[in-house]
Amino acid sequence: MRRAAVWTALVAVVAGTALLLWPHAPRVETYSVSTGRHTVELTVDDPRTGTNTLELTAARSDGSPVTADSLTVDLVMPTMGHAAPPVTASSTGPGRFSASDATFSMGGSWEITVRLPGQDSAVFSVPVR
Repeated sequence: MRRAAVWTALVAVVAGTALLLWPHAPRVETYSVSTGRHTVELTVDDPRTGTNTLELTAARSDGSPVTADSLTVDLVMPTMGHAAPPVTASSTGPGRFSASDATFSMGGSWEITVRLPGQDSAVFSVPVR
């Protein structure tokens, strides 16, 4: 009887450890915001603590792509008072931008603000692990 309890506990510990250590499939998160003057789509591949790549698609309200050499992106964690230095999202094509150096210092809810031409901005709330 005691041996069965030990084996059951051992199997439970091994199974729990395997679940914790098992690789998880990355989640690709896509968000969309319309400001009235622009529509912006943000894609983050598995938002996590550390350095992340942000992919942006930006269009004017008439559907034409935003034409700029780059966009500035602000990263702020309002609940903790954290802010990262602004990052530059460089143009990768008409209306498409990429920032490969977006760094989140800790997990939680972050605000990502994309500054657009004409004093406009799009704000995204992104949960980071």
